Amino acid sequence: MTNKYYESGFLTHDIRMVTGADVKYDSRGKHITIETRRDALTFLLDFLFTKWGFNYLLLMNCIEEHEGFAIHYILSSRKLSVPIIIKTSIPKETPVFTTVGMIFKSAYQYEERIYNKFSIVFEGNPRTLSYYVKNIFIEESENE
Repeated sequence: MTNKYYESGFLTHDIRMVTGADVKYDSRGKHITIETRRDALTFLLDFLFTKWGFNYLLLMNCIEEHEGFAIHYILSSRKLSVPIIIKTSIPKETPVFTTVGMIFKSAYQYEERIYNKFSIVFEGNPRTLSYYVKNIFIEESENE
């Protein structure tokens, strides 16, 4: 496949059909934007990693919004020259999210930085344990 538009069209169609996510291709910026629910994120990332070869997490950032937090993932692939931007959101009331470190090892450092700035706990990442788990639960279990 040498035609980038053909590759992107087939990729966006495949993502829509398998995951049901909202997918947009920006031909001017030459990237794909996906907005997904937080409970479908891990499946989507695993699908892109295993089927399409998006095995590079270039950037992961968090933006504080009025009603919650927006987390963005930027992925790239050696197979396709079109980067993917994945957007998901989490509410401020429960700032807990699942780690994606089991798919992308580099996610652990991004999650730790997000935790230090916004106090979002990433379940499965030992570097982002909540205050309660670090200071109260572990001390109680050590004293027993």
